[in-house]
Formats: sequence, structure tokens, C-alpha cells
Amino acid sequence: MDFSEWLHLNTSLSDNSIDKYNRAVKTVSKEMIKIGVIKKSLMEMEAIELEISIAMILLNPVFLAKDNRGNRMYSNSLKQFKYYYVSSCDEIETTDEYIVDDIKKDTTLSVTMRETIINARIGQGIFRTKLLEKYSRCIVTGIDNRKLLIASHIKPWAVSTNEERISVDNGLLLTPTFDKLLDIGLITFDRNSMIKASQFIGEDNKQRLNIRENLQYDLKLNNALQRNLEYHNDIIFVP
Repeated sequence: MDFSEWLHLNTSLSDNSIDKYNRAVKTVSKEMIKIGVIKKSLMEMEAIELEISIAMILLNPVFLAKDNRGNRMYSNSLKQFKYYYVSSCDEIETTDEYIVDDIKKDTTLSVTMRETIINARIGQGIFRTKLLEKYSRCIVTGIDNRKLLIASHIKPWAVSTNEERISVDNGLLLTPTFDKLLDIGLITFDRNSMIKASQFIGEDNKQRLNIRENLQYDLKLNNALQRNLEYHNDIIFVP
């Protein structure tokens, strides 16, 4: 199904709003190509391209000015378009092998550092060890079986600097379900360490997942972690 049809089925937006969202994505895509932010239409991109491109657009000053004038309608439409892409495909190729190849070829990094950065992509190595030491259990469910815990990036690995890719302040320890929810932007955490849930989860599923939005979680916040959570709120989370 196309984006408009998906919005009809998955949101309570009016026909007029759906038309605006659909046109907004196409307009932004054309404008961002014109000023050189992206090289091809958002509608023609693979998953990893779309993730990187939308992140770049949402931080672009020209886009931000337009979005402010439009009361954030443009950013909301882009976030929902990205989630539409994720939810509409049975299997999405999210590989970022070309980024890994660049890291492998980067002679400014030691061999050990290259391996550390690449291992962080799949939640292994030092990144995972540091998060296990920091949290010891899933910050949401409290589960402490290490086989059931994932080292989750807050700011996605693909759009992070090498330093951010291995930073304990860019990670949370979560069970697989909550890792997935964070990864695709259906949950996030606010500046008070409270969880925020997307409308796309649905009230019944929020109850099944025992998502409590009035509960403060022990994220062990510091300034760096707060900045990464703000990025996730602004760029990744789908309201």
C-alpha cells in the first residue's frame, strides 16, 4: 500500500491532514535534493539510506525553519513516512556494510579501535560490556539474564560518530522487544527519565507491554546521555 493508504489505516488523521502529510514528504524530498542535502528521492531509498537521509534533513537549518513555520507538520510527516517504510515491509535490508567497509579502510584508526566500533554495531564487545557494568539489567523490565539483554544505541549507529558508536552514554540496556521499540522510534525517554510511547503502539499493546508513562526509570542520566536522548526525541521518536 502507498503512504496515504497506510495513514488511513493506522492513524486518526483526517483526509485533509493525510493529503497534507503525503504532499509534505514529496515536497521536502524535492527541496532537499535541490539544495544538495540528499541525492535522490526519499521514495526511492533503501532502509539505511532513508534512516540517514531523514536524520540529515531533520537537522538541516533550511528544513528546521520550514518545519517551525509549519508547526512541525513536516517533521511529523517524515517520521511517519519512515515508520511506514519499516512497518510495510516483511523484511527490510538494514545492512550498512558500506559504512563498515569505510571503517575497515580507515588507517587513522588502530585495528583494535576498528574492531571495537564494528562490534558495537551488533551490541558486542566493549560497548556491551560497559552497558552491562552500568545497568546490569534491562532498565524497563528489570530482567537481568544476560542472554536476554541487548546493548541498544540511542542515537543510531549509522548516523553516529565513531566516538558515539562506542560511548556508554549513547546506549541503554534493554530486552529485545524494548530494543526494537527504541530502534524504530516507538518509545523514547524524556528529560525526566520517563518513557514516552508512540500512538502507533496502541493502548492495548501498551498494557500488554506494561508500558507505564508515569514511572521514572533509572537511566543514570548525565549531560552526554541527555543530549543523545534529546536527539532520539527530536529525530527518531514517532509521536
